Amino acid sequence: METKIYSQDIILILLSSFFYLSSPMLVTPLITGFSESLGASAAMMGLIGGLMNICALFCRPLVGHLADRISKFKLSCMGAGLMAISCIGYMVAWTPLFVIFSRIINGIGYSCCSVCMSTWMSNLLPKEKISSGMAMYGTMNALGMAIAPAIGVSLYERMGYKTAFLAATIFAALTILMIQFVRDKGEPMLPEQGPPTDAHRRLEIVEKKVVPVAIIIMLFAIPYCVTQSFLVSYVAAKKLNVTVSLFSPCTR
Repeated sequence: METKIYSQDIILILLSSFFYLSSPMLVTPLITGFSESLGASAAMMGLIGGLMNICALFCRPLVGHLADRISKFKLSCMGAGLMAISCIGYMVAWTPLFVIFSRIINGIGYSCCSVCMSTWMSNLLPKEKISSGMAMYGTMNALGMAIAPAIGVSLYERMGYKTAFLAATIFAALTILMIQFVRDKGEPMLPEQGPPTDAHRRLEIVEKKVVPVAIIIMLFAIPYCVTQSFLVSYVAAKKLNVTVSLFSPCTR
């Protein structure tokens, strides 16, 4: 029997991937400016801006190991829940240190969702449709990365930081809601019972074959994240300079 590429489960995972990525991407262009408003120094602003991804760097290998042993549904729910908690933390933060703590939670939650959603999606796809299906998954991710920052900046300009962070919380909550209706819970495929081997006992975190590809992804992700983190602050500074020049005495 032929498996449909756009089954109910796959559509729900695609929607969930959009919502889970929209939550941190909405926060990313605002978090450094928000930290500055709480009294963070320039160095601390940079740390806060990149802390979520730094945390994800160390958490993803461990989450990948867990995803082979725990259902992807449970890990995704936990990840989206942690992201929602972190966004609430931003809303109630009164000091940069509290923002740092929330960013760490955000990084752990983001790691869980980013690892589980992609592998969950690939497992649901028929083998002959993996390329086209994962391309659609990447498209939904790209939509989240494109739309969410615009929503966040627009909400911040009109209603302030807390409203923008509330929207990020809602995106995380929608992720949890969507995956509740996925019938295939992404249970791990346990190996056949047999005597334990060295391969079973060894904690395999890094696959050497993917290291070159991972380095390439890192190289194009670094400038993207740097630009996203400071874009709003940069534009605000430019607007201020233009305003000052307009109202300063004219020079001929």
